[in-house]
Amino acid sequence: MGDQTMFYSYTDGYPEAHNNYAGRTAPLKAQILQTNFSFIKSYSFLNDIIISELRIINKGNLPWTKCYMAIWTDDDLGMPNDDAAACDTNLNLGYTYNFTNNDGFYGSAPPAVGFLLLKGQTVPSVGDTVKYYSPLLSNNLMIKPGYKDLGMTAFMLYTGGNPSLGDPSNYRESYYNLQGIRRDGTPWVNPTTNQITKFAFSGDPSTGEGWYILDGGDRRSLQCSGPSTVNPGDTQTIVFAQIISRSVSNLASIRSLKLVSSRLQKYFDNNFDISVSAKPPAAEHYSSGNGNVSISWNDSAERVKYLNKFSDTYFNFQGYNIYQINSYSVNPSEDDTVLIKTFDIKDGIKDIKDSVYYEEQQGFLYGIVQKGSDNGISRFIELNKDTISNRNFINGTEYKFAVTAYYYDPSGGPYTLPKVLESPKKILKVVPQNISSGTQINYSLGDTILTDQRDLGVMPIIIDPVKLLNATYTSVFGTGVNNILNWTLTRNYERQQHCALSEYGRFFGTQDTAKSSDGLFFIHRLSVTQA
Repeated sequence: MGDQTMFYSYTDGYPEAHNNYAGRTAPLKAQILQTNFSFIKSYSFLNDIIISELRIINKGNLPWTKCYMAIWTDDDLGMPNDDAAACDTNLNLGYTYNFTNNDGFYGSAPPAVGFLLLKGQTVPSVGDTVKYYSPLLSNNLMIKPGYKDLGMTAFMLYTGGNPSLGDPSNYRESYYNLQGIRRDGTPWVNPTTNQITKFAFSGDPSTGEGWYILDGGDRRSLQCSGPSTVNPGDTQTIVFAQIISRSVSNLASIRSLKLVSSRLQKYFDNNFDISVSAKPPAAEHYSSGNGNVSISWNDSAERVKYLNKFSDTYFNFQGYNIYQINSYSVNPSEDDTVLIKTFDIKDGIKDIKDSVYYEEQQGFLYGIVQKGSDNGISRFIELNKDTISNRNFINGTEYKFAVTAYYYDPSGGPYTLPKVLESPKKILKVVPQNISSGTQINYSLGDTILTDQRDLGVMPIIIDPVKLLNATYTSVFGTGVNNILNWTLTRNYERQQHCALSEYGRFFGTQDTAKSSDGLFFIHRLSVTQA
């Protein structure tokens, strides 16, 4: 679990240990199983985070009713007397920051530190479903219909010596605090809204919006989750993270802390796996016997997009890469791979640049990660030589190729997912050879077949001469759902009629919108006549 892990078990079952004035209650007979872990990465925001999972078990004979659980912290951020604290209710984050831009320990631009409640108490809730992995980083997904995660339900701030904001002096005052009520029994009132609240200082000091502290001091805080009922033998699992983040100023450090918190929540929600993989297009090949090799592929890659779990944006299809691979490589590396051709959508996006981390440099280098030229999409290519040796193809010799689809998300970059997502290189083994005796080829790759219509509304293009049938085809234009124009292609072969392709509503007249059947591309377009 992570790169460094700590585990320990403890209990409140010793009465002699209950001597704090804020409690002094009888033992609840709680057992806490706590796991702390962290990551060590060459570059990652995860380096400055410690994650803790607490499994809190009721080992007694009585239920815990109206039970609150909380994270208490006394963050001394460098020097202790110049700190401020606040919360972000959208992130379930409580944090401490330096009130000024200079600290006696950190100097200028001090960091901000926070506790992110990744998972709060789970309680019954009709119509809701809670999901989480237990234990963390395992494949054991817990799905509990009829329950919800309470998250952070209150945030308290303590200032020493203050009659209403000071530390609790008995268990009644402590229980007030757990509910988001000040120790003297009075509620918090947000001065910017004049509304009673359980979340103290929930504004944003980095932007100056909302309610936030107006001076520095020695601060302590409490993040709460509740209430719940924990019956004997039941377990509540709480997960939180301790995060520190530093930027160019004390307020910029708050913004950085919130960004890291948002990213970490996405990691947690996806069980710390935000990887995404794309499927390669289905590719085929044939050799016409003229010393050339032809490769074609379908349009399946163009019809999908992939969710970037990190940013909640999408990788959208951008183009194809065609590679030749060293035929002697069982597990080819990048050095064994040669890019032959790239087909790129005509949309103004050409070369794609990104920041890539290099271990030997111990840093990022910015440059082109995917070449493009707006040359348009094709779904076939004819090759007349071995690109690796720069010689003609030899009949009977095996050559290896791969066709990949690549996708682009401009929101990618350092500390996130890369901007380019490319499908795996699925090896296509090609052995050039002469056409079998008796096989008659009347067309060549890329030929256009004439139709009996003059408007060029349908343009069939040869992509695999060997697969051609002695058939006739009829494309009928019509309207479907919501009066959207579409077409249906019917094949008449050996006196039998079949629907080859049905109701495909794209009429852009280009290969990237064409469908294929029987070795043919069927490109459809609408002709506009102007008076």
